[in-house]
This record gives sequence, C-alpha cells and structure tokens, in this order.
Amino acid sequence: GSEMVIRDGPLGEPALALTAQRICASKGVRVGCFRPPPVRPGGSCLRLTGRAGLAEEDFDAAARALAAVRDHVRTASPAGRK
Repeated sequence: GSEMVIRDGPLGEPALALTAQRICASKGVRVGCFRPPPVRPGGSCLRLTGRAGLAEEDFDAAARALAAVRDHVRTASPAGRK
C-alpha cells in the first residue's frame, strides 16, 4: 500500500471551516471539513491527506490554498485580527 499522512488544521467555528474548505476547492485542493457533532464545539477543522505519489505541483497548490485560507482567517476572525 501507499504511505499516507493525515493532518488536521484547526479553525474553531463551523462557518469558518466551511469557508476555508470552499477556498481550498477554488484553488483546486480537496480537503475534508469536520464540524460538530463529530468534533467538539469550537473544534471545527480541515483535514488534509497526503500520499507518497504527490508531485511538487500538488504541494505548491496546497500551499497556495492554505495561504489563501490563512489570509481569510486573518481578516475574518476576531482571533486572527490580534
């Protein structure tokens, strides 16, 4: 089997996690979005899964998508505006 790595990216509120998932999708990157009840309230997150066969372009696309999410969180979240 191929090796895989799974990472969660905490975002807190469900609406922010959904927006982040949409931002990633707009950049061509598929991510999982987990919100309550499977996760605790305030624990909404994105889940990124990588596998051994990813190309450098895949990592570049993921980095651009996550940078767009970071920029959105900085402007949309009270915690991000500190």
